[in-house]
Amino acid sequence: RASLSGILILSAWRLVDKQELAYHIRTTRYDAIIVFATAISAVAISVEFCVMIGVFMSFVLYVPKAARVHMTELTATPERIVRERISTDPVCNRIRIYSLEGELFFGASTEMEEKLDEISATAALGVRVIVLRLKRARNMDAVCLSVLDRFISQMQTANVAVLLCGLRPDLVNVIEASGLLKRLGRDHVFTFEETGAIWSSTLEAVRFAYEIIGTDVCSNCPRHSPSLEERDGWYFMI
Repeated sequence: RASLSGILILSAWRLVDKQELAYHIRTTRYDAIIVFATAISAVAISVEFCVMIGVFMSFVLYVPKAARVHMTELTATPERIVRERISTDPVCNRIRIYSLEGELFFGASTEMEEKLDEISATAALGVRVIVLRLKRARNMDAVCLSVLDRFISQMQTANVAVLLCGLRPDLVNVIEASGLLKRLGRDHVFTFEETGAIWSSTLEAVRFAYEIIGTDVCSNCPRHSPSLEERDGWYFMI
């Protein structure tokens, strides 16, 4: 039996692609942990369960990495530029534009709620319209959609209009199936279309936001410039 065990161990070792194994170990800590966990479980527990343990470890380690929601505040300048807002840009107290990016599944719901709470705090500053760009928001599930629904309800209670732009057809279908589209209003949703125009839905949302606030603009508002009403000549810095 001892001899047979040695032969089996040697045969098993020869089946291992050593270059591929070394590649996964040295690439990232994430891959190395999964490799070692699978190998140890094969020896300590059983070969039958080591694959399941490896898959489970992959899931456990992947979820926190995927559950990242990035929020960027954008600004529309009088120079026809829509770009990320920097600290030296004047703050608009009427319209705020934000871009949310990431996998919006249940694992990201807590971080998404924190980001939306930051936006909610602007309602106390006199903000009347919030534009949310969701072009890079992917795979929204019921949990994150519920978080978004509560945020919109809070804003409506505070008399702050919420405009959603950059929505792809699949996300529009999810929002419509949940009933949120009806409560929000179809005119408050701007769908992204592959027309060759850059951020066209975002510009349409910004123009609609200015229609909502009318003449109630701040001193730094680009509406003081006629360029806002012109569709051509806008460009973006990403």
